[in-house]
Amino acid sequence: MKAAKIWAMGILAGGSWIADWFLLEKIIYHSQTLSLILWQFAVTILGIIFLTFFLLVNKNKIVSAVLNLVIFAAYILIFPKELYAILGGIVFLGLLFLFEQRLGVEEKSRLNFSLRRVMSESVTVTIYALLLLVGFNVYNSIQADFKTNPDAYYQKLGQAAVATVPYLTKALPGHVDMNQTFDQFASTQAGTDNPSVIDQYKQQFLNQFAVKASGNETLSDIFAQVAVDKIKQSVGGYERYFPFLFAISVTALLWTFAFLVRWASMIFGLIIYRILLAVGFFKIEKVQVEVEKLMV
Repeated sequence: MKAAKIWAMGILAGGSWIADWFLLEKIIYHSQTLSLILWQFAVTILGIIFLTFFLLVNKNKIVSAVLNLVIFAAYILIFPKELYAILGGIVFLGLLFLFEQRLGVEEKSRLNFSLRRVMSESVTVTIYALLLLVGFNVYNSIQADFKTNPDAYYQKLGQAAVATVPYLTKALPGHVDMNQTFDQFASTQAGTDNPSVIDQYKQQFLNQFAVKASGNETLSDIFAQVAVDKIKQSVGGYERYFPFLFAISVTALLWTFAFLVRWASMIFGLIIYRILLAVGFFKIEKVQVEVEKLMV
């Protein structure tokens, strides 16, 4: 019965992480929908909880190693077979073994078992491991896309900079609607319906910002192109560092929300633990402990 419980917990842990890999691969390499992110968050919590339970009740190092390798093998099968993706998996695998060691140290260092204390001191290792894995895969994805279509990333940067344009240049009058077309903007600023005057204003405007536009583009599109041109001039030969910086930024952003994973793991872990304790899956036993005392 004890062996069956251990294997059941191992299957739950392995299944949760395999499901996590499917969701994470879709999020990083395909689409970042809110529903996928929420599901991945929930499955990650379950994976951490069940893996913690399994490592606490299983004392066979070989069985634990087999489970870690199964999780790693599933990751390799699901994610791209590329250098940085594989490196992310290797780092994750190494930290899984560190997580197991950390759990054992925390459990042995306390006279009375406390799941809350054991998890609070240990689950951060798994969160670190997952963040590093995500960082390697984001870099792998961005690097490949940037090589094939760098203009798409420059365009994103330009669109992000558009919102600050009215505050960075005095060439634009106040309260300009960035969604209006260039023709509408030129007609309003020229203050006349005379086509020649409007065309003259448009040409002066385009010359000032060294950009081309037909008239149907919105001001947002025009200034996005201006921003893209300025960014390209500024970065020069440093484009190869963009994927790395982007991956670092994403990983740092995710780290700011890592506390949510930690606290959710602890809260739901305690709830599941109490339920399993109540139904007899887990048992708490009292044992005698020898202590050393100084005598004369």
